[in-house]
Amino acid sequence: MLTDHDELGAWLRLLRPPGIGPKTARKLMAALGPPQAIWQCSHSDWARVVSARIALAMAQEPDELQLLLRNTVAWLDADPAGRAIVTLGDPDYPAALLDTDDPPAFL
Repeated sequence: MLTDHDELGAWLRLLRPPGIGPKTARKLMAALGPPQAIWQCSHSDWARVVSARIALAMAQEPDELQLLLRNTVAWLDADPAGRAIVTLGDPDYPAALLDTDDPPAFL
C-alpha cells in the first residue's frame, strides 16, 4: 500500500497530464520504471516512449497537483485503518483487475 507522500505525489502526477491514462502510464512504467523514476527522467527519455505532445505536457507540473496531494493525504489520514491507495505491482492489487485490458494505475 502506498504511504510515502513523495511516492503518492509521483503517482498522482503521472495521471494528470492530458493524454495520460492508465494504458500510457503502464507504458511509461514498463520503459522507465516506477513513477518516481519517471519524473527523474529527461524530456527526451519520455519522448522515446510517448508522443512529443504528451512528453511536453509531462514537463509541466499541473497547477492543481499540490492541492490534489494535500487533499489525498487528508483523505488517507482521516481513516488510516480503513483507507489506502493500492498501486499496480502492490501485492494487495486485485489480481482480477490485472487480467483486464486496461487496469487502473492505482485504487
